[in-house]
Amino acid sequence: IDGYGVCSNGLSLPEGHDMAMSWRDVLECAVDAFVEVKGGDIRPQEKQENHDQQYQRSSLKVIRLPGNILETRGLDVSKEICSFFGSCHEDDDNSNEPSSPP
Repeated sequence: IDGYGVCSNGLSLPEGHDMAMSWRDVLECAVDAFVEVKGGDIRPQEKQENHDQQYQRSSLKVIRLPGNILETRGLDVSKEICSFFGSCHEDDDNSNEPSSPP
């Protein structure tokens, strides 16, 4: 498995809601799982094809948020996630304009 994702309506619920789930908790669990599987070793490993060093990452690839006319908080949460990681820029895009949040 190359990666996994998390999809939950709880990610876009307000903090006080009984079924709310924080995206920060999802990231924390992903780190905990990485440490459990990898033993906490995050040192760079060499790539085989060009021998550049590459840092290891969690296998969490996607956090899917609900977004529709009734569940609008998903957009705000996606902006929070992008802000946490510092950018919503596409790596393949040559423009300097940020892309829309995922």
